[in-house]
Amino acid sequence: MFSAINDMLLDMLAAVARRDYEQRRERQQQGIARAKREGK
Repeated sequence: MFSAINDMLLDMLAAVARRDYEQRRERQQQGIARAKREGK
């Protein structure tokens, strides 16, 4: 029982971490594109 709960929590944390990582990468790419447009 506890193993299943632990696995579920780890899966949830991994999903949140992955989402955060993807959002940071997207914002970084947007910033790079903006800087290129502005000639920086």
